[in-house]
Order: sequence, then C-alpha cells, then structure tokens
Amino acid sequence: MEAWSIQVEGSSLFRFVRKLNNVKRVLKHWKSNVYGPLQNQLFISRQNLMRIQGLLDGSPNDLAFIEEKSIRQNYEEYLQQEESFIRQKSRQQWLALGDKNSKDTLAEVPSLQFQNRVSHVENEMLCGPVSLEELRMTVFSFKPLSSPGPDGFSAQFYQLFWTLIKEDLHNAVKQFFRSGHILKQINHSFIALIPKSLSADTLDGYRPISLCNTLYKIITKILAQRLQKVLPTLISLHQSAFIKGRNIHHNVLLARELVKYLTHAGRSRACIKIDLRKAFDSVRWSYLHQVLKGFHFSDKWIMLCWECISTATFSILLNGSPAGIVHGVQLAKDLGVRRLWIESDSMTALAWLNGRENKD
Repeated sequence: MEAWSIQVEGSSLFRFVRKLNNVKRVLKHWKSNVYGPLQNQLFISRQNLMRIQGLLDGSPNDLAFIEEKSIRQNYEEYLQQEESFIRQKSRQQWLALGDKNSKDTLAEVPSLQFQNRVSHVENEMLCGPVSLEELRMTVFSFKPLSSPGPDGFSAQFYQLFWTLIKEDLHNAVKQFFRSGHILKQINHSFIALIPKSLSADTLDGYRPISLCNTLYKIITKILAQRLQKVLPTLISLHQSAFIKGRNIHHNVLLARELVKYLTHAGRSRACIKIDLRKAFDSVRWSYLHQVLKGFHFSDKWIMLCWECISTATFSILLNGSPAGIVHGVQLAKDLGVRRLWIESDSMTALAWLNGRENKD
C-alpha cells in the first residue's frame, strides 16, 4: 500500500500509529468512491432483481435469463459486502472483558514474600527483546475477524498485510519493551454494554465489554505468554482452577470432603464460601503490585505490566457511537486470566499462613 509507505517522523510506536491512520484515511476514501452508499446500491440491485424476475414469470426468454443471472450476481456481491461490513461493526466476538476495581477493597498488604520466587534468568526472559518470530506467532494466534478497537483494524489486517507491516510493527513492539511507555492512542478502548437478557432495563442488566486496539492486544499477549512460562514454578499445587493441566472439578470433591470432615470434627469450625467474581473485582491494584514484588518479579517487568494497566482510557459506546472519555484501568483477556491465577494463589497462601499462626 502506498499509504503505508509514506515517511513518518517520530518514535517507532508513533510512526506505526500514524501509518495506521494514513491507511484508515485512504480506506475511507476508497470505500466512499468505489462502493458509494452501500445500502442504496443494495436497494437498487434488489429492485432490479425483483423487476427482471417479474418479467420472467410473465414471459420467460433466453435474454431475460441472462440478464437475471447478471443482476442476481451483482445483488449477491452487495449482500456479501453488507455482511462483511455488519460483521466488522457488530463486535460480537468480545476479546477483552472489562475489569472493574471498586472502592470496597481488600486491605493493602505492606510487604509480601513467597517461598516460590522468579529467578534472575526468568526475569531476563520476561523483559528480553521480542524476536520477529515471537511477534509473528502472536499476531497469527488471534482470530482474524475479532472485534477491532477504536482504530478500526482487526487482527485480519495484521495477518493479511504481515509482509508489509512486520518491520514497523516489530520496531514498535521492541520500543515498548525497551522504554516501558505506550501511547495513549494505543491504550484507548471502547466499552460496549451487552444486555444479559432480552428484558434488560437497568445498568445491572448489562455486561461491560472492553474492545481494545489490536496493537495493545499484541503487546499484552506477549507479556501474558511469557508470564505463563514461569507460573508453574510459582503457583502452588493448591491452586487447581484456570491452570492448564489442572481440573477445577477437583475442588468440588475437596469441598465435599472438607464439609464432611467439619461436620464430624467434634469442635466448632467455620467454612467460608467466596463469590469469585465479587472477590477479585474488589482487589486493590496496589495489592497486585505488592504480590508481584513478593514473587521477586523485576522492577522493569512490573513497570511494563503497570504501563498497560494504569494508562488506559475508555469511551462508552452509546447506540454504536463513542461518547466521552473515562480514565481507568484495564487488562486484556490474557493478562486478566494470569492476574486471577496470581491473586488467587497469593490469597490462598495468606489464608494458610493466618491459619498456621492461629493454630500456633
């Protein structure tokens, strides 16, 4: 594309974002000139098809059949264009769940130290430069038609034009891992309110979904994939949920045995049932920061994660159009799941330590 080849001055991240904007501007112009108002052309094509089919019903002939075939092909092409357009606008495949942090939070822990810790070699791996092959595998791991963020570019664009954009994309991602800073345009997302039922009429009846830019999702997925390599050595065997190779249903059997034991223990005991969603929605971000330090993650790694979390801004989609800007925190899907593992394991460790102290 000529639009991508236009020389842009600035940092690698800035150049990549500006080139995306150049391509977006050209695509909008191309769409309006080549296709025109799609709905009008679809309406005219439909009317022509109905007209020729009406003539065929009255007096069929070879010329009318040929004309009908040509008109029907045009109509089907317009239908495919409309379907592709609607699929891009519908945003049905929500890849990043909105993450909430309420005021009613758990107490901040001043200092945490865990027995399992990240080694120096592992920290070097986490913060090391991103190779072109690692970037390519990450880009092609996304669903092509996943819903795009505010910039309008889905993963399909990155995959189809990989040969053209790979160097610029690689330089942009390497700059983030080198500097630890991300542009606000990249970390801006849309929030769509998805009704939980057909009769949703209150705010509680809607689920907020965060739609992130693909470049942001690429960066956070690289962070998440690297983090996943060290988690097996950090997460205790007591944590069985959300980890590959472990089965959450084991907790059901364990809970049943515990309740049975408590019933026949002979002494007064208590069993606490925690709502997982509410519990982790109310965890302070400062607590997560202390947990990462407790596991001996390097300051640079924590800075990279914090840059993705703390610089986020959102626009609410109202009737399909963005309205206003809200400052907040967010985690893409992959980082959010890893955050859940770490917080759950740290809370399990704290509960075990408290129980041990009380027992002693």
